[in-house]
Amino acid sequence: MGSTGYLYSLGLLGNLMELLVHNLLSLAIAEVDMAIVIWTSVVLVPSLDRLAPKLLKLICSSSLLPSTH
Repeated sequence: MGSTGYLYSLGLLGNLMELLVHNLLSLAIAEVDMAIVIWTSVVLVPSLDRLAPKLLKLICSSSLLPSTH
């Protein structure tokens, strides 16, 4: 392998390293985004103990139950 092939290999290796760093940064950004979405949904969604009585009342109301006559 001549010096041209060696320099080409180094350039290719540099490109691969750049892609690796880019992919790792993208993965880290995606993880942060996912954490923000999960945290936001936990904050915005009412807790089940406050929501359950309302749902139970809705489910048990006669307007939602099928008619038996």
